[in-house]
Amino acid sequence: MLCAGYNTLKVRCTVEFTGNIRESKEADLSWRIEVSSLCIFAYGGTRKEVFERLHDLIITSLELHFKENLQKGFKLDIIDHGDGTVGVEGSDQKVLMALALRKQRERKGSSVRQVSGKMGSSSPAAYARYEKGEISMSLEKFDQLLKAIDSKHTLFLTIH
Repeated sequence: MLCAGYNTLKVRCTVEFTGNIRESKEADLSWRIEVSSLCIFAYGGTRKEVFERLHDLIITSLELHFKENLQKGFKLDIIDHGDGTVGVEGSDQKVLMALALRKQRERKGSSVRQVSGKMGSSSPAAYARYEKGEISMSLEKFDQLLKAIDSKHTLFLTIH
């Protein structure tokens, strides 16, 4: 947010989770996409198929974990950048960010209480609201939450 006098200019950024696509060494599954920030891997026999599977996996995860907070008409875009990278964008960024928090915490084997404790909070309720997709967060807050989960975590995002 930029402020000048009494006028405030709000800038909306689109957050794109970055992943990689490559040919797989698996016999029947020629293509593999990995979006490590979301802990999601998809395999497919063709490039088109692996993109469709990635889309379906992410939508299924969002519906499973955030059914009550997923906006009607939620739109998920999977972008092939053509350089070995892919992007994942959603019409509601907070649920994608919440999914990343949840998946990263589960990957580390930490509880909500443990993560909130690392942030200096005695109550896990505040952190849980972020992870449930109930409230929006800034990129700085998102990075702070990810660092509480894993201090060595590197955020793979493109902002545009």
